[in-house]
Amino acid sequence: MSNNKRIVKAALAARSIEEAEIVQQSIARALGTRYQRPLGDKGNNQGILTGSGASYDHKSLEVVTNMQDAVIELYALQTYGTRGAVPFNTPHEAASTLLSELGEKERAELATVTIDKAAVGSDKKRITLVMRDHGCGIVVNEVPRTIFQVGAGHKNGVNWQQGTYGLGGALTYLNAGAVVVVTRRHPDLLEPDDEDRISIAVVQRERVHTTANAYYLVTEPWIEGDPTTWAKAVPFSVPSADYPDFEPGTHVALIAYDTEGLGRRSGDEKSFDTILNTRLFRPVLPIKYRNNITRTDRAETLNGLERRLNDNPGEAGTEGLDTLPFNHDGTTYHLPIRFRLFTKAGSRGQRRNFVAHGHALLLTSNGQVHSHWSPQDFKLKTKLNKLYDRVLVIVASDQLPIEIRTELFTADRAQLVRSAVAIRLEKEIAAFLNDWPALRDANSALIREAISGDNNDRPTIAVAEQIARAFKAKGFSLGGIGMGGSGGGRKPPEPTRPEDLYHDPTHFEGPKSIEAQVGKVKGAYFKLNATDGFITQRAFLQVTCDHPDIGPAEITVGELRSGRVRVSIAVPDNADLGTYNLDVEIPEWTRTSGGLGPKFEWSTKIDIIEEAPSKPTGPKGGRDPGTSGPGDGGLVALIWKSEADDGVENWSAATVGEIEMVPAKDLAGQRSEYAPLAKVDGEIPTIVLNRTYSPLKNYIQARAAELTDESKEKSRERYAVGVGVALLVLDQDARDAQKAGNPHDEATMEVGRRAAARAVLSVMPEADRLVKELES
Repeated sequence: MSNNKRIVKAALAARSIEEAEIVQQSIARALGTRYQRPLGDKGNNQGILTGSGASYDHKSLEVVTNMQDAVIELYALQTYGTRGAVPFNTPHEAASTLLSELGEKERAELATVTIDKAAVGSDKKRITLVMRDHGCGIVVNEVPRTIFQVGAGHKNGVNWQQGTYGLGGALTYLNAGAVVVVTRRHPDLLEPDDEDRISIAVVQRERVHTTANAYYLVTEPWIEGDPTTWAKAVPFSVPSADYPDFEPGTHVALIAYDTEGLGRRSGDEKSFDTILNTRLFRPVLPIKYRNNITRTDRAETLNGLERRLNDNPGEAGTEGLDTLPFNHDGTTYHLPIRFRLFTKAGSRGQRRNFVAHGHALLLTSNGQVHSHWSPQDFKLKTKLNKLYDRVLVIVASDQLPIEIRTELFTADRAQLVRSAVAIRLEKEIAAFLNDWPALRDANSALIREAISGDNNDRPTIAVAEQIARAFKAKGFSLGGIGMGGSGGGRKPPEPTRPEDLYHDPTHFEGPKSIEAQVGKVKGAYFKLNATDGFITQRAFLQVTCDHPDIGPAEITVGELRSGRVRVSIAVPDNADLGTYNLDVEIPEWTRTSGGLGPKFEWSTKIDIIEEAPSKPTGPKGGRDPGTSGPGDGGLVALIWKSEADDGVENWSAATVGEIEMVPAKDLAGQRSEYAPLAKVDGEIPTIVLNRTYSPLKNYIQARAAELTDESKEKSRERYAVGVGVALLVLDQDARDAQKAGNPHDEATMEVGRRAAARAVLSVMPEADRLVKELES
């Protein structure tokens, strides 16, 4: 076996740092010297390789998208000859056209990922990721400015590739103990003066003073200040004839790659397959994947979470589609939004069985996640506080021009840039979700479940009054969040009962008037007593507005669900103020029995205003609970639950409780003692306390011998007053912090709740003693 063949073979087989070092030494001996060239042509490159604080598990997908780009580039250049002649505008358009004759498994064979152990006995958190594509490959003198470049300069302006504005796979190198690259340019793409050669390079790090910088060996001296030396300083290469078994394409091994769980079994929320499917939601090409740590005999085809969700549809009502009209610089773009609701944690259809850890909302470009919200982000940014651990929302940004998208997202596709347009987009998304009737219904159903089924029949309204008075005495305002408002159409109508919906509808109505603020999206809600799917499947809802700046592009129509349909209007920043008409029409449609059904029409006045009117602060407390709620300290409710009850999720014996903002009518419907609130139009701060909170339970048990059953309940009520006030204070502080842009994380909030509960319990023995003396 020739020395060249041994080097290539060893490079392809390297899985450990020691094996990579052997390859590096072999290259140095073959060159007869040891010239180093830094990655990215920056001698001090640790800083530029660090990038943002995004997960290295997520960054590993940059190498996957590089493989997909290489495959598309091969087929594009074979077909069109030059990059400039390629006519496609998106990667998906290019892939679907160029590879149309290949089946899914054939396409997956073109780009593969294998996970191996990084060393004997190594665990699943330090692995070796091997990426192999059968794409264009790289000629030896192009390696430094392509795969070893930090940033994708050679892809700038090439919109049919995914790396057109990313930082590239080089960001992963800092997280690996070593990186081995073997690449061969496809013979069809070689220039007349190019040789058919296999390039081999090993990226290692060398500490210089305070930084550990990445480098690889080259054939000639490389001098940073003398660019004339760069052209000859290329990686080691051998003629392809010395190792003909290596077909054109590129092999990249990220050796001893530290992860949070990429090596776990397939289906785990932190495993490579789940992360790839989630973050490459709609991949350009499928990937062939094998995990040799957990199951060597199984090869999988990974084709994105969109495909998986489509193949495994949820139950009726758990999915929805709508379009957000987003106006930027005078042009309105339509951003499709999709949601999927999963079952509660611990059940078969839970979110973690489908979606990667920490993902509740995905903001995608070209089918790839470029920013996401964690479940905690979702809880803080929206009013849908019960859905954060059950929902997945996907917002596709592809309708925005690529120039806008490059300004929206960080180059490593980790998050939104905190620019004015990005902040406004996030706010518009949150508002759009808050007012989505299907999501509001689901959130309300979970709230009703959370406040039902109390395992104690003892009334709580008197204790709630005490809490409200104590809270108000400390200088805080109370009364909930108003839900009413001026102008019809602001609040989504209640769902229509299924028995009142018909295949052939008879009634259509909407709000008489609405108010819309310039520069924002306004939702108007209309009712049609038709079954779901009537709109779009059998009839169309057409909307026009006589405002000169609000045309068809500024208006989108959502799904008909439970007798309601939302019309969204994007009001441009420079729209004229005044009152205009919003005309809605459902043209004649075909009845189920044949013949034409009637045309439905409705006209709504739309007032374009500069600023939205201030929201009502909610109902105020009074002495008459029949008109304003419990007590004269404001509106508060108290409910006891335990971690074993239905309606509470993620509770344990260490859970103190939580504050729920419950619509007054729901509270009245679930709890008879709060029935007088049925006519109150607002949300009531509802304190839900854990009756079996371990320290409370231990306290009651320790004093069981000296307390009667009535005394035990009185002790719990005194505990409820103290802890209830503390939870209200913590909740208000959290809301203020959220408005100020400095939200508290859930772990910090839970520490505060537990500290408050323990503080109350610490003074209760003396309080119980005094009460007992007074009673005697």
